[in-house]
Amino acid sequence: MIGPPLRRAAWIPGLLFGVLASACSGPSERPVTDRRAIPVETAAVSIEDVDVVVEAVGSLEADQSIELKARRSGAVRGLPVAEGARVQKGTPLVLLDDRDVAARLDQARAGLAEAEVRRANAQRSYERSQTLRTKGVASEQAHDDATAEADWAAAALEVARANVAFAEAELAETVLEAPFAGVLGRLRVDAGAFVNEGEPLGLLVDDDPLEMVFSLPERYVARLREGLLVEVHVSSRQERPFRGRVTFVDPSVDRDNRTVLVKAEVPNPDRLMRPGQFGTVEVQLERHEKAVIVPEEAIVPTASRLVVFVVDDEMASARSVSTGVRLPGRVEVVSGLTAGDMVVVTGHEKLSLDETLQVRDVAAEEVGASPAD
Repeated sequence: MIGPPLRRAAWIPGLLFGVLASACSGPSERPVTDRRAIPVETAAVSIEDVDVVVEAVGSLEADQSIELKARRSGAVRGLPVAEGARVQKGTPLVLLDDRDVAARLDQARAGLAEAEVRRANAQRSYERSQTLRTKGVASEQAHDDATAEADWAAAALEVARANVAFAEAELAETVLEAPFAGVLGRLRVDAGAFVNEGEPLGLLVDDDPLEMVFSLPERYVARLREGLLVEVHVSSRQERPFRGRVTFVDPSVDRDNRTVLVKAEVPNPDRLMRPGQFGTVEVQLERHEKAVIVPEEAIVPTASRLVVFVVDDEMASARSVSTGVRLPGRVEVVSGLTAGDMVVVTGHEKLSLDETLQVRDVAAEEVGASPAD
């Protein structure tokens, strides 16, 4: 038993008279709480929606990031976009000298025009030969020659078209365009410099949205899935959380550290976060709606169970409970309590696990006491 020993009442006539007088008093008089009741402080059970959250540390990465490289050798004739500028897909970023390629394209187009004329003439000759042959006027040899000329002209036309396509592709390689919308990073070349094919020229980064990349222990694997809500905090913006959703959960667990890789997409329309930043991420694994919550001090651990002392009509008794999510200063109780219960938060050491004892809420008495008292 936790609490003071039982006391036996002595036979005192005066005391008996006082008790009888009290019993005979009118119904308008309110009985005073027994001062021998055990002093405690109580709190009401609250009902809340609780998020089951796990925290990790990760880094922000660009959703898309590419190193711009020269697709052909040549001199840089222009850099139309300044470093740090935001560009749209297809915006020219680096211009190479294209005079020789443009000349070859003009030559190829002239050859194509000539091939088209030859093809048209050969086709007309073939058609006339076919007509004369039907009438028996043209010889077989003349018809064969017209057919061969038409076939050669058709092949020459295809070659001319291929030459034009090749020259156009070469000309396109002199203009390095943005493959997606983003921010142009530091350029590594200046106008007039000669670059070789494959040489790095700069970086293009898409910073909205960003990806938060982090790892979680394998014990959470069963509850991880795409679409879970996340909240990201970075040191440069401690006052503001950034919200997003899980977009990728690695199907395998890392054998060395027993963790699983997770990626979350985080919108960044104001560009307040930067790729490469570290931050903390909170993943909402579950949401417990209408959960029973009590102050952490209300939970009393024993050798075999967890108990809470519940107060009903100024009488406190121990009740076994099962707990769930732990919150700062509070605990979820998944069984043993219901809405409306009052629980003891201080004074447990004077109560009994096996008996129901009378208690008085000293905090309530202090609140109810008048200034005159």
